[in-house]
Amino acid sequence: KAIISFGGAKHLVQLVYLGEQPAVQHSALVLLSYIALHVPDSEELARAEILGVLEWASKQPNMTQHETIEALLQESKSRLELYQSRGSRG
Repeated sequence: KAIISFGGAKHLVQLVYLGEQPAVQHSALVLLSYIALHVPDSEELARAEILGVLEWASKQPNMTQHETIEALLQESKSRLELYQSRGSRG
């Protein structure tokens, strides 16, 4: 929650999209996925469009080489979709 409170989500998004080293991109993606998994009801995550980032990353072959990352992405996306669909109705 501290990462979100200090505006870190948008910086992680930049690292996922623009990280020059694959290790940096993967680390940012994993951290973003865990944040989405454990704090899916955050409005900051919705504003930073984390769901779109996770969807984009899940379509990138270099991002989903490891089964554990692919599974984490799927679970995080599902959790975010659930909470964001509730928020858009309420």
